[in-house]
Amino acid sequence: MAITDDNRWAETEGAPDNLSSKLLHRYLDAVIELVTENPEVAQHFAEVSHLIKPAYQLFHPSILIRLFGRFIISFTQNRSET
Repeated sequence: MAITDDNRWAETEGAPDNLSSKLLHRYLDAVIELVTENPEVAQHFAEVSHLIKPAYQLFHPSILIRLFGRFIISFTQNRSET
């Protein structure tokens, strides 16, 4: 989670982010938003952060479903505003 996080800052020297790093940042930002709202997601995140579970645990189907639902809601709201 932290390996490419430095690249979010303009002052960072080194290779720029590639597409996969940018997508991972966006995904983790969305997961962190869910952590504040959902105890199950918070549990998964805590276990990964404390190295109890592997990082791929953040791609658990229960998290993916919630993020997909959030994306659909956001997409439909934006479409109805235009």
